[in-house]
Amino acid sequence: MTFERKIVVGLEDIKAVSFACEQCQFKLTMSPDDVKKIPENCPSGHEWYFGQDEPHVVPAIKNFYIALAKLRMQSERKAAGFRILLEFDEPKA
Repeated sequence: MTFERKIVVGLEDIKAVSFACEQCQFKLTMSPDDVKKIPENCPSGHEWYFGQDEPHVVPAIKNFYIALAKLRMQSERKAAGFRILLEFDEPKA
């Protein structure tokens, strides 16, 4: 018999959103409830190329971040009559 385990989280379970630099692995972490300007570069000085090749990327990232904050507020008030749940495979040991 095979058992499959999943991790299920609600939007209210998300504690932070992190931006991780691909060059130095530095992470900039922000609360999803504290919508700030999305950084244009790594605090260590590495440039992040938002939208140079794909101009639709920056608005999508900003929209995701803003929508996450709004959805979390609505979820707390139970405004929609349902919850959004995210499902992940359990990490392999």
